[in-house]
Amino acid sequence: MQLICEYQSPEYGFRYTHSVNNRPNMSDFKLHNHNEFQELLIFLDGDAEFRVEGTTYFLRPYDIVVTQNTEMHMICHRSPSRYERIVVSLDNNFFVKNDCEEFKEIFTSRPLGV
Repeated sequence: MQLICEYQSPEYGFRYTHSVNNRPNMSDFKLHNHNEFQELLIFLDGDAEFRVEGTTYFLRPYDIVVTQNTEMHMICHRSPSRYERIVVSLDNNFFVKNDCEEFKEIFTSRPLGV
């Protein structure tokens, strides 16, 4: 993996990562969740699908995937083509810290996997 840009702000409770895998290895991408944070994935390039809680979404460039902290998810590469993405991780207390609690509903007001 090549890290293009990374920025973290503990004060505001988020992390931004822009990275590329020129030849992604499926063994590097396992089913997981993030108990400590919500996640936004901005898919920029590749041949992949996103699996979350038993639902599969085929990804196209500039798709944005929103995952709750408890959702089991993974990226699945359909070919070894270049994979580029931006990941924004928001701590569970991000919305309180930044006085924007109404936006947490974007992550939490839907069934898992949808």
